[in-house]
Amino acid sequence: MRTSRRWAAVAVVIVGCLMVSACGRMRPYRALAKAASSEENAAAQIQDHQLKARIRETIFTTNSGLALAVTPYAYMGHAFLVGFVGSADEADALMRAVRAIDGVRTLETYLPMRPAERSTAGDLELKAQVKGTLALEPGEVVTRIEIEVLAGHVVLLGVVRSSDAVTAAGTSVGRISGVTGVTNFLLVPEAEYESVRPRIR
Repeated sequence: MRTSRRWAAVAVVIVGCLMVSACGRMRPYRALAKAASSEENAAAQIQDHQLKARIRETIFTTNSGLALAVTPYAYMGHAFLVGFVGSADEADALMRAVRAIDGVRTLETYLPMRPAERSTAGDLELKAQVKGTLALEPGEVVTRIEIEVLAGHVVLLGVVRSSDAVTAAGTSVGRISGVTGVTNFLLVPEAEYESVRPRIR
């Protein structure tokens, strides 16, 4: 019976991932890899996808000009907004709108002003370096961690196994040449959201 329930939960995650990929947000194989390696249980992952979709819709209705500039994230009901904005007023309006969404427990943001001169190529190169560095962290799977780079500033998001992993990731990224700063939004799984993994004997 437990096995059937486990497979049913996996099926729900797969369907959810395919729905996300169908919208062009994430490639199917990447979505499945993230679901399989997540520290959250299947139900929490589905809730995250649904909340993220509501946040994305709210961004568009609040300020359509920010729909492509600001990326929403959601983990266990905790919402995050990362991206460039045109002014502090834009950021404040967006935060008020997202906090009002049903299901948002907390909201954290990294919403700096859009720089006059911005090198997306440099940020993409730095993001690749960050990903390579995190891939070397012992005991962690890099697909658990989302990475945003804005004008050299690195933002880390996701759910990892322990508080030690949170600290280690932030420290490792901060040592990379070219990183101007690190905002570490990494979380550890809360008990009711935690994925139960079989023990290997």
